[in-house]
Amino acid sequence: MYSILVYNGIKIKEERGKEIMEEIDLRDLLKIFWKRKAIILLTTMAFLFIGYVYNAFVTTPQYKSATTLILVKAENSGTTTNDVTLNQKLVYTYSELVKSDSVLNEVIRRVQLDKTTAQLRKNVTIESVKNTEIIKISVQDSNKDEAPIIANSIAEVFSEQIKEIYNMENIRVVDKAVAPSAPSNINPVKYAGVFAVVGFALSIGVILILNLFDSTVKNDKDIEKALNIKTLATFARNPNIKQGLIDLDPKSQCAEGFKSLRTNLQFMNGSEGLKSVLITSALPGAGKSWVATNLAITFARGGYRTILVDADMRKGIQHKKFRLNQVPGLSDFLSSSSENLEEELQKCIQPTELDNLCVLTCGSITYDSSELLLSNKIIKAVEILKKNCDIVIFDATPSNLVTDAIVLSRLVDTSFIVTEHEKTQIEDIEKIKTQIEDVGGNIAGIVINKVQDEKSSKGNYYYMNEDDIKRKKRKRSEHH
Repeated sequence: MYSILVYNGIKIKEERGKEIMEEIDLRDLLKIFWKRKAIILLTTMAFLFIGYVYNAFVTTPQYKSATTLILVKAENSGTTTNDVTLNQKLVYTYSELVKSDSVLNEVIRRVQLDKTTAQLRKNVTIESVKNTEIIKISVQDSNKDEAPIIANSIAEVFSEQIKEIYNMENIRVVDKAVAPSAPSNINPVKYAGVFAVVGFALSIGVILILNLFDSTVKNDKDIEKALNIKTLATFARNPNIKQGLIDLDPKSQCAEGFKSLRTNLQFMNGSEGLKSVLITSALPGAGKSWVATNLAITFARGGYRTILVDADMRKGIQHKKFRLNQVPGLSDFLSSSSENLEEELQKCIQPTELDNLCVLTCGSITYDSSELLLSNKIIKAVEILKKNCDIVIFDATPSNLVTDAIVLSRLVDTSFIVTEHEKTQIEDIEKIKTQIEDVGGNIAGIVINKVQDEKSSKGNYYYMNEDDIKRKKRKRSEHH
């Protein structure tokens, strides 16, 4: 279902080499994230699963064992080694010596390790407790039983070398290394949580980047700032319901939206008044014909004698919407050789079930429509149509596919572009705007259509399918 939608967007200011984001509305960010919640959830869950599986089944278990040393007063030494401050300073020196080549090479020889000095050094961690005389030597190894042997051997060799270098025995073992009960690097739950956080952050970052460089139409503020073009109306839809004729309940939001669009157009020409308007889009699927149809209905129900012209002579559909004969129509009129143009045109115009609304169908399908629209007959046709009604609405072709709409735009009072929310590119709108202005046409603005909004389903209007139409006819006949 369609309704008027007030849609606040993110204000973005692009400056070369400078700050890009000018202002971000927190609510808009939340809307963006909520819309992409499936991506965020799936990415987070995928990373959580990967983290768990990788850590539980792929990661090689590593076992960590540690021994704790402390500096004490040296025996048989004239040096004041019982000075706590001095010992604390020595801790830093000793921490470096523990991982020296001389110590590690000796450990490799004694334990008969199949490792190089660099490999062993990589698996050794030295920690000095600040403001203490304690040194902690930790060894990580894939062999559960070998890790404590290496750690204790390092402590032993280190103590011996300190005695040899400084000629004093000031190292004591506080705690010997023992075999660990479990691997230090295997914790699937923890790793799953870390990976989940990474996945969540990554999905958020990707969404923000994609949104930043997304040049599709999102809201009226962005388009007005980018192209200095007015947004005439914004409509939201329920994607579960197909587009069709709308029962324009005067109380519905959708009806009010088309009334507002009608009012905006009426004041375009000032005191002269608007007599003709062309509706186009960049590509098919934007809802151009839906807007044209229901705008025509709105004008007609407002008491205006309205003619809806299906100017898409390649794929016109207005005859289907109103269940009218496709021929004769616009193409047939433009191709005819009749000299009495007004009489010939009148033969092609068909009344609808709605008061004040007639339709000039597309007529016989032709692929020479651009040539037909360049003839003088179309100029005369527009004049005749404007003379015989209050407003003429042209449902033209998508402008990025063929030039029909651009050619015809020069003959009407104004034109507007129907854009599909988050589908139509701003660059495409700019291109159409420029083309219309280049041929001498006037661009009134844009209509943002098909905005996804859950609240729109709460409106008190509905789409009329064929069964609905039949029921309304029966009710009217019963009353009469």
